[in-house]
Amino acid sequence: MNKTHKLIVYFISLILCIFLTIGIWTFLSSWSVLFRSILGIITFLGMLLMTIFLILKKDALYKSTFIMIIFGFTVFVSLFIANSALNLSDKSSDEEKLDAIVNMIRNSGEWGMLVFILLQIIQVVILPMPALLCYISGIQIWSPLTATILASIGVIIGSIIDYLIGRIFGVKVLKWIVGEDKIDKYTNLIGKKSKLTFAMMEILPFFPDDILCMFAGLGKMNFAYFSFVIVVFRPLLVAAYCYLGSGTIIPFSGWGIIVWIIIGVVAIFLAIISYFYQEKFENWILSLGKRFKKEAEDN
Repeated sequence: MNKTHKLIVYFISLILCIFLTIGIWTFLSSWSVLFRSILGIITFLGMLLMTIFLILKKDALYKSTFIMIIFGFTVFVSLFIANSALNLSDKSSDEEKLDAIVNMIRNSGEWGMLVFILLQIIQVVILPMPALLCYISGIQIWSPLTATILASIGVIIGSIIDYLIGRIFGVKVLKWIVGEDKIDKYTNLIGKKSKLTFAMMEILPFFPDDILCMFAGLGKMNFAYFSFVIVVFRPLLVAAYCYLGSGTIIPFSGWGIIVWIIIGVVAIFLAIISYFYQEKFENWILSLGKRFKKEAEDN
């Protein structure tokens, strides 16, 4: 992405964020000030990150934030349509408004489920957004089991699409998505004889799962093995998110509050460790993978 393209993307993002800010306080006036303030803060942070990544020349993060802003705009438009179609202004609280939207989706039956699956596919292939946010929406509408099954279907389909993108379109597309430095880092590692390394990366939280699927396709990894790893491991992670997020395993009251506080502290600690030591950990995994790859070639 050259400088001109970056500035065009920045200008589009600025226009979208201005429109979002005006729209939130104009067209969603029946929602609470707290709800609209949260949306406004998220919009501001999105534009702030765009500015920071533009200055620091972090192209991959810059593109990801741009996609997130587009997604936020899409969510706003959907919320505006729901607000008008369901007469949400007649509801006295945000909870009642959200319940009305949830009931509409739940009553749509198979269509609602199909849209949820499509959302998971989009989240895997296009949108660099936290998957947990998508899973939680399914938990609120259906049961944890149903959300797990639907999300797993979408994630598996999306992962296969990522694999095919890497296989069919190759290096050019991946360079645009992740940058040339990541190409050099992963291309030679994730190939036909790097099966164990790929499985480890799909399990561990330090690696971008969806991007790795593209590299698996680029490296001509056997599709049967790739499918096996995705079908076995990714639904397990989806199930963990759905059941933990629903409060089925650890409740959001009583003793569960203490446990969630501990989990939160541990998660923050791991996030900090991951931030400062991610490169070292990645290099260790990469060196381990190269060793397994060399041993496989020698045999």
